[in-house]
Amino acid sequence: MAPRLVLEGSGGRRVVPLPEGTTTAVGRGPAGNAVRLEERNVSRRHACFHATAGSVTIEDLGSLTGTYVNGERLAAPRRLRTGDRVRIGDFELALEDGEGTAVLEPITERAYPPALPHRSTPRPESRLPPLPPPAGGLRRAVSAAARVLRSLTSRVRG
Repeated sequence: MAPRLVLEGSGGRRVVPLPEGTTTAVGRGPAGNAVRLEERNVSRRHACFHATAGSVTIEDLGSLTGTYVNGERLAAPRRLRTGDRVRIGDFELALEDGEGTAVLEPITERAYPPALPHRSTPRPESRLPPLPPPAGGLRRAVSAAARVLRSLTSRVRG
């Protein structure tokens, strides 16, 4: 029998067969995804599972938050092996063989804390020096910013 993709969560157990020679898309969007994961940190078309003769390969489709296998972010398609854990957004997925034997342990939704938004992720390739503290101290800078906001708000209202 063909392997199956399994997601267990508050909505119950969802099982999606992965017949040989098929590609199964996973994402947030309603169109074109065999597995729909409705969380903000899942891209519309996040990842694909490719089932070929006796193996399943996973590929990230350029998602913002990434696809992880065993805690490592995918940089290229990767063949799944016994014991691998796949994380997409806040979800962990399992692969079962056709006889119902779990290749991965049973999983649940939100196995990880919610992922941080992409914009707040530090970029290690940045070579810019840190900004110096504001002249006159932080209190003065915050006070000046508050004055500017009040001024803009009064212009908009007035």
